[in-house]
Amino acid sequence: MLCGGSAWPCGCLDEAQHFINKISIKPNSAVWGSLLGECKMYDIVDLGAFVAYDLFELSPGPYVALSNIYAATRRWYGIEKVTQMMKDINVKNNPRCS
Repeated sequence: MLCGGSAWPCGCLDEAQHFINKISIKPNSAVWGSLLGECKMYDIVDLGAFVAYDLFELSPGPYVALSNIYAATRRWYGIEKVTQMMKDINVKNNPRCS
């Protein structure tokens, strides 16, 4: 069963990660980004962090997403760690207007 507009079945994010790791093609940032978005939606911090680190190798974009996951679960140390990582590699978070 899929959750709303979710690309992954409800409660099956660990299985989704396992599937992604076993497929014969190398997953791209869209695949990992989708799973990271679901981790944020359901406050799944540990898997979100794991996915974000895989995404860091493909694109600098997931730093903010991982920071938001930590913030949603009040893990302030995680936010500090991600912020320091961004500073270390000179990643800038451009503020956006909504």
